Amino acid sequence: SSSSSSFGLTRSTKNTATTRLNAYTNQAVCSSTHNSSTGNGIVGIGRTTLSNRAPLSCPLRLKSVNFNSSRVVGVVPCRAQLTETSLPSESDLYWQNKAKKTALVTGAAGGVGFSLAESLAKRGFSVVVCDIDEGRITAAEEYLNATYGKGSAYATVCDVGSTESVDALAAFAQDKVGDLDIWINNAGRNGGKIPLWEQTPENLAGVVGCNLMGVLLCTRSAINVMKKQSGRGHIFNVTGSGVKGEATPGWSAYGATKRGMPQMTKSILKEMDKYGGVENVSLHTMSPGMVFTDMLLSDATPNERKFFDILADEPEQVGEELIEKVLPIAASETTGENIQYLDTPRILQRILSPDLVKFLAGLAFPQLKIAPGKRIDADGNRIRREGEEYRENGVKVMFKGMEERKSGL
Repeated sequence: SSSSSSFGLTRSTKNTATTRLNAYTNQAVCSSTHNSSTGNGIVGIGRTTLSNRAPLSCPLRLKSVNFNSSRVVGVVPCRAQLTETSLPSESDLYWQNKAKKTALVTGAAGGVGFSLAESLAKRGFSVVVCDIDEGRITAAEEYLNATYGKGSAYATVCDVGSTESVDALAAFAQDKVGDLDIWINNAGRNGGKIPLWEQTPENLAGVVGCNLMGVLLCTRSAINVMKKQSGRGHIFNVTGSGVKGEATPGWSAYGATKRGMPQMTKSILKEMDKYGGVENVSLHTMSPGMVFTDMLLSDATPNERKFFDILADEPEQVGEELIEKVLPIAASETTGENIQYLDTPRILQRILSPDLVKFLAGLAFPQLKIAPGKRIDADGNRIRREGEEYRENGVKVMFKGMEERKSGL
């Protein structure tokens, strides 16, 4: 419902609407919806006219306008002040209007998985978090609920390579949060930096069981859960090094499992089209790139660490940006998207930066102790910031209880 405002504009109980602005040198004429709580009109996409009144097509960003006049009847003086407060996007409105937002993240007891879960929790999601390490996943749950409110996180232990464990995870999620909007298959293992001929069969089975069988079982379970829901559900499978076929020496099993992810995802998408019955389920891939986690820093040489300092970022930065990319997709009916954090423009920007020159100079003249120096010093050690806690391998502790990992390496 709407009524006339004291400004001669249209008042609406909603805070967003489409507005057309025709700006002139001495006045701006607005047809607008009015924000009844602030008394501010909304300026939107329109045509502007310069001082010589030559028309200019101007796709203005939607901004709020603060009126400095005591009496305005359809005409706003030119001293109206434009601010940089943008109207919400369609994705923002979708999630704001949703009565309940839910997600599930596997491998969430640290690193990227925890950061993804935290980025969702801070946006009001109820997030089911799981990991094979009971102590750390319980500590993660406690931190998220203490920080973002009770019901922000529900933790359970899950071995994603076990059918029974994954089925139990799905049942747990449905019991705690109901329908799932987002399911992120993040759990992964690299098995340590060891050449294949020195790997134990048990270690190889653990890597393949978690990274490949685990994603197959979790995707299967997620589809079976989501296809029964009234609303759409989105599944995101996390990729890693080796996904494009590049060599991963020391991590041959890990790289092979990640290389298979795109093919597996394409096959499942084709199955969804061919066999039907899952029209309300979307499947995507997500690539975090290089992140300062156990997988990256454990067993890395000093020179490798210094190179990582050029391309890698902290888990919280990566998780936040990935969720910013996830949410618009998960608010739509699209499927088959591939989200990347360390994309080609970002790689080029960093490779062509002075950091690479510093790294190469440090290799050529080690006595000079030169390195990019953002997070790793010239000796290959983690630079420890005041007020932050780090594990022995240089991984930043993100919550109390993350100090040591008992299992799942």
